Amino acid sequence: MTITTSPISPYVHRPPVSETTPASSAAIDTRATAYPGAQASANRTPINHRLPLPDPRVVAQVAQPSTSGALSSRASTPDNAAGAGQDDASAPMGQAHAAASVITHEEGFDRLDITAKGGNPDGAVSRKEVDSYYDSLGISIPTNGLDPSTPYKPFGFDDTSIQLLSELEQRVRHQAPDLSPEKSAWVVNRIIGGFSYGGFLWDRTAGNLNDLASLLHLPRGESLKEIMISLGYSAQQFDDLKRAITAQHDASAHNGKADLTHQAITVATALNPYGGSIASNTYAWLMGISLVDLAGWAGDTTHAAPGWTPDIDNSDYKADLDAVNIAAIVRAKGLDYTDAASQYYSGLDAGKYTRAEKFLAQVDYSYIRNIILRDSGYKYQPGLDDAMLERLVEDLNNRNPQGYWFLKSLHANSNDLLIS
Repeated sequence: MTITTSPISPYVHRPPVSETTPASSAAIDTRATAYPGAQASANRTPINHRLPLPDPRVVAQVAQPSTSGALSSRASTPDNAAGAGQDDASAPMGQAHAAASVITHEEGFDRLDITAKGGNPDGAVSRKEVDSYYDSLGISIPTNGLDPSTPYKPFGFDDTSIQLLSELEQRVRHQAPDLSPEKSAWVVNRIIGGFSYGGFLWDRTAGNLNDLASLLHLPRGESLKEIMISLGYSAQQFDDLKRAITAQHDASAHNGKADLTHQAITVATALNPYGGSIASNTYAWLMGISLVDLAGWAGDTTHAAPGWTPDIDNSDYKADLDAVNIAAIVRAKGLDYTDAASQYYSGLDAGKYTRAEKFLAQVDYSYIRNIILRDSGYKYQPGLDDAMLERLVEDLNNRNPQGYWFLKSLHANSNDLLIS
């Protein structure tokens, strides 16, 4: 086998193929493809609703809903018009949506005016209070039968932090009901990843807060804290969540749990609707690695990332693999992040698959091996077959132990990084 390098990872440009789409058209290089909803979003009048999840101590004036039957969870806008009608025809999402009256800004209700009435200056509100309030109005927000806290339980957070995190996507979709599930998943992960990763390089890799604010119909220039407050979190809740997420990021290197912000920023890179900057994609292309790989496993196992040396532990291994696996489910099934991550972790916990098995279904092992071997100084030699390449991997332990651990763990279909 010859050692080859491909600038494009197999999973990065693998959108779901419909029954009417030729298989050959499935591979799309997003580096050269403009964000499809960008022009539509630019031309659309922003929906300047800043409606936090309400406190029970509020006064709501709600016009009568339309009599057209069950409401859709997303309004028909340029971003999701192509998928119109698919929710009601698909299970389980369609079943959940059809069974509930779901409030949106553009459909079903003429107006939802919410005015705070004292007693809670920070706006802090429990999940139980939120659900009770919506129930009193006959409104429900579907979770498709899945526990929204599931995606955050593997990271070791306390119950309060899990609750705050599990409300994020609900708040995002309440603020911007026109978002597609994939864009909603990007917003959620870019926000969470932003607690640890930001600045010039990450803004040009995973997307910047100005673009995120635009999708949420918020003013450009808002900080991460201001965006979270616009979504209905109190300043105190933001500060508490920041402390918890930062502590989890630091502790993950020692307790072996996946690093949430590392995972989130990699998911955000994979789902970035703007595709990353031209400069970032050009750099990745020159390195022979996709931008998403560079933000994840390749950045941890090679010297390819600017100013970085191989450095991977079990928290990175889990975050790198889970990010790819969950992003793939979001795209293939058209699910939001909560549903995709809940399905993934449920199957993982039940032993239906390992994270390595799912990862290798998206990223070819030989591609990963070639990238790591080349970066570690092994030169191309014609006529090398698979057995010979695996002997080079064994020798890799002397040159790049982190790359060796990563390859051996994948080869063993392991849920954890095998360090030897």
